[in-house]
Amino acid sequence: MILAPGARVGHYVSATLLVELGVFFLAVYLNTCERRPPLSFWLMVGALPVAFLGGAFGPPPPDVTTLARSALALWLFVAWAWGVDPRMTAR
Repeated sequence: MILAPGARVGHYVSATLLVELGVFFLAVYLNTCERRPPLSFWLMVGALPVAFLGGAFGPPPPDVTTLARSALALWLFVAWAWGVDPRMTAR
């Protein structure tokens, strides 16, 4: 990830985690400024960092089948995000 010309944080795990989680929580803040989100939104806000940190600090999958199943399971977050705010429509 390049923040500014010549400034790379991809080589530093702590800086990468700080930037990515900072952007995530900034997005949460901006999404909650003008309206009160439902409980499902807050459950998702709690689950996403757990999944992110589990992937960053957890052990690697033992085999390819486990990797494929966990990657496919991540698509559940897409359906969950759609269910959080069904008023949103594609443009």
